[in-house]
Parts: sequence; C-alpha cells; structure tokens
Amino acid sequence: LGRPTDENLEKPLACFKSHSAKSLSRLIDNHFATGYPEGNLANRVMDPYYDIKAHAVDATCALAFTVQHMLSQGRTIEQIQRLDESSYTEFNRYLRNELDFQGVSGRVKFSENNRPNLLTVKQVLRGKEVEVGLVFLNGTLSWIGNGTIDSAWALEPADPPERFKYWLVFQIGLPTLLLCCTFCVGAHMALKRGKSRNPGAHKSKASAFEDSPKNNQVSNNAATEAVVMDVAV
Repeated sequence: LGRPTDENLEKPLACFKSHSAKSLSRLIDNHFATGYPEGNLANRVMDPYYDIKAHAVDATCALAFTVQHMLSQGRTIEQIQRLDESSYTEFNRYLRNELDFQGVSGRVKFSENNRPNLLTVKQVLRGKEVEVGLVFLNGTLSWIGNGTIDSAWALEPADPPERFKYWLVFQIGLPTLLLCCTFCVGAHMALKRGKSRNPGAHKSKASAFEDSPKNNQVSNNAATEAVVMDVAV
C-alpha cells in the first residue's frame, strides 16, 4: 500500500511525534521540489520515486528503534558501531521479530525477511493512478467505492480495409524481371560463344549439303551416256 490505512493516516508517528504520516509525506514532497534546507536547489530531486519514499523513511526509523533497544540494554554507541557476535545476534533478532510501529508506509513489522502488509489495487484514469481496492493479509479483496471503472476501457478501432499492396510489384516483380533478363542474356552469349569456337563443323555441313546436288547431276549424266551407247550398239 505504501501508506497507513485511513484510520491511522492522521495519527502522530512514533518516530516523528510532531508529524502524522500525511503531514510528513507532504513535507517530503515539498523538499523534493525545493531542496533541503528549503530553497537549496542544488539537492532537490527532479524525478523522485514517490512509491518508495515512505519506505526509505521507515527503514531509517527501524534502525533508530533497534539502536534505541540496544542502548536500553546497557550497550554503548561504540559497541553498537562495532558489534560483537552476541550484540549482532540481539540486533538482528529484535529487528526481525520484535520491532513493531506505525510508519509513513503503514505498519512496520517484519516476519523473518518479509514484511507482510496490505496491497493496493490501482487503476490509471486520465493519466493518473487511482486506488480502487485493498488486498488484506488474509487474502480478501475490498473494493474502494465502485471498484474499477469500465469507462477507462475503450473498444479497439476497426482495422482499415485491406488494399492492394503496390509495393509488392516493386519488391518482387522488379527483382524477378532482372533475374530473367540476366538469364536470357547469359544463354544468348553462351550460344554465340559456342558457335565461334567450332566454325569448321558448320562449314563442312554446309559444303556437304551444297555438293550433294552436283553429285546427283554426275550420276544422272553417266546413266544417260550408258543408255545412248546401248542404243547405238
């Protein structure tokens, strides 16, 4: 939750008796903007993490209460600064098991390494987070007011009608055309080069084709002369 419940929000804090959780939180926000001391712009925080500011304050108070406990047992500040084994065990035991107070972030009481606490349910409305529910330690959920607001959910706009994708003509058509032209030019050049390397074969075929009518003519003349000689005899 990051803050006390409503009934504890205005009560004096155990660690800052002159402030409530609400007034101390407001004071911290003021120093974020104006620096500390007020007006010292050199240490102001331009983009603070508001969700963890209260936890930082309560962590400091948790250590202060634990030091107070150690002092009440007769230990000195020097002994606390340089803990021996028994002092460290007592420091750790008190912090993790006995410490219990109302802080700026709500109740501060650890269970071993955990800090059970309320969880808040938030909804973003018009760019701001709004608390709409609380989850208690027993797991039950309590809505604040009417809970979530459905008006924040809008229907998704309909998809525009699909149009012909002209860019496909250039992305697919042009490369395909270039590949075909390249293949045709390559095939033509290969055939032309093959003919230039064997000119004799073409000439011999051509001459053989051209000589065949003459050979036929010689055969016909020889046959005619033979017939004439037979008649003369």
